[in-house]
Formats: sequence, structure tokens, C-alpha cells
Amino acid sequence: MDFKKLKEKLFGTKGIVVGAGLFFSIFLIVIIVQSCTPRKGSILYGLCQSFLELQVPFPQSMNHSYVEQYPTAVRIHYNHIDAFGEYQIEMIECTFRQDPTLGVQMDRAFFDHIKDITQKERSKGKGRLYEVQKKYIDLYNKSGSPAAIMSQDPDLSLP
Repeated sequence: MDFKKLKEKLFGTKGIVVGAGLFFSIFLIVIIVQSCTPRKGSILYGLCQSFLELQVPFPQSMNHSYVEQYPTAVRIHYNHIDAFGEYQIEMIECTFRQDPTLGVQMDRAFFDHIKDITQKERSKGKGRLYEVQKKYIDLYNKSGSPAAIMSQDPDLSLP
């Protein structure tokens, strides 16, 4: 088959219809596959999620309802059942920094309710948020938790 006949066949009416149908079919398959796969969060979401699990008395009762992701921070809105059996709706905000030798490290964390690990006064400039005491953040970072969590491929599925 020479080039001229191939060109007529591809750019003729039948070739254009078949090409458009093929393109539409592939596009539809990609859209269906993308809509069925769960959205994934960043590794910062995984680090903040693991820190949060350490602070909730019954982490198996915790359910993330909404996640906000920023370049160096994550905000997780969650609910859980506390020690008295009551349903609690709370929020945590974690900010991170990149250390040249240790990698990603937690910089600060804030809760919207007073916890044992938070300051008793609200943080200035953060509205109704209570900052986690620096010694707990340092303990989390020094324990090697961020590196260990990143190496274990945590579940980053968003709610």
C-alpha cells in the first residue's frame, strides 16, 4: 500500500469517524478508571494522621471527615468516640519543615480543643487553636517517627 492510499483511508470520512470513536472510547475508559480510584493524600497527610492516632485514646473509633492540604501543612477534621463514649468532632493542623539531614520533620501542631499535650492558652494569630507543646513535637521528631512512617508506605486514601 502506498502513502497516498493510506492518507486517503485515514483522512477520509470513514477514517475520521473510526478515529473519533476510538478516541472517545479511550477517553471514557480513562475517566471511569480515574473516578473509581480513591484519591490519595500527600505524605504530610500520613505523618499528621499518625501523630493524631497517638493522641486519640481510641484511634480505632476515629473517622476522618475532611482533609485540607497545603504545601507545608495539613488540616484534618475528624470525629471519634472519647473515653466517656461521647461522639467528638475535632480538628488538627500540622505544619512541617524540611531538615537537610533528617528529612521531613513536624514543625508545629494545633488542636481545636485543649488536650494534655497542648498549651492551655490559645495561640496568638491562630484563632481558636491550641498549640501542641514543643517538647512533644521534638519527642515525635527525635523518635524517628517521620522517617519510619514514610518508609512503611502508609495508607494515604483521603475521605
